[in-house]
Amino acid sequence: GRTPVREALLRLAMEGLVTILPRRGLLIPAIGFPEIQAVYEARTPIECGIARLAAMRVDQHDLQSIAALIEEAEVINPEGAFERYVTMDQVIHRRLAGMSHNPFLIDAAGRVLDHNERFWRYYFREHETADAVVSHEPLLAALKARDPEDAEAAMKEHGKEFEQAVFQGAGHAFHNDTNPDRYHPEAAREAWARALDW
Repeated sequence: GRTPVREALLRLAMEGLVTILPRRGLLIPAIGFPEIQAVYEARTPIECGIARLAAMRVDQHDLQSIAALIEEAEVINPEGAFERYVTMDQVIHRRLAGMSHNPFLIDAAGRVLDHNERFWRYYFREHETADAVVSHEPLLAALKARDPEDAEAAMKEHGKEFEQAVFQGAGHAFHNDTNPDRYHPEAAREAWARALDW
């Protein structure tokens, strides 16, 4: 019947994964820098908190479970199997959320990871994948040591796939020193310094 489909679409709309246009249909929202930035602004504190709690509450069964998942993910070559890699990455992060034993964090992580998965599936279809792959091994080591600080630090480092900076007054091609109308020397110097630090 129509009711289960309608309920599913309403849930997707509530989570921001589709936009319902009354009497017209559905629209899948665009993926742009504002959306990506919002996801990572939310993901970093949520997953760092999860990693900290997981390290404090982890038991042997949890360790064996997530270690097996990480071992499986580490041998995947995303260049030829990006769908499998993205799926495994999602499974690992959702398993980690479960290890926090906090239903609110599990729910929050699930919502953020849904949007994050959408971004990565789009990204891997348009870009080289090798540079985007980050190992989960440092996180696993921190969990095995039951070290909350190291687990949080490992998760923060793991999540550094992307960072955005806005330079006031600097528009398109602000690095182009051959175009005086566009060149913005102060922003160009700062952007280069940020790139080297990154």
